[in-house]
Amino acid sequence: SYSVLKLCIGDPDPEEARDLLEQIDLLLSKGALVDVPGSRVAPLPMVARSGRVGLVKAFIASGANVSAVLTDIDEDVGKTALEVAREAGHHDVEAALMDAGAE
Repeated sequence: SYSVLKLCIGDPDPEEARDLLEQIDLLLSKGALVDVPGSRVAPLPMVARSGRVGLVKAFIASGANVSAVLTDIDEDVGKTALEVAREAGHHDVEAALMDAGAE
């Protein structure tokens, strides 16, 4: 979740963003849990807001809950991935989420 936070909330330079994406990809390929029970981080909505459709699809394929909402550590607390993608104008992310059953 640190890598997701750093990528989506931080301001990584292109090289750091590439490294973070590689870390996330490695973790997902090794079966890392996307949604950790009791965690204060809801990664899918954060990734959806970033507009990274490939990462959104990877999280969905890894079992991310498409109905998860942002938690109290985020200014958009209570919003779903679909809501934040729609608000940010990320239509490709919105379509991917809807294809996965998000409402």
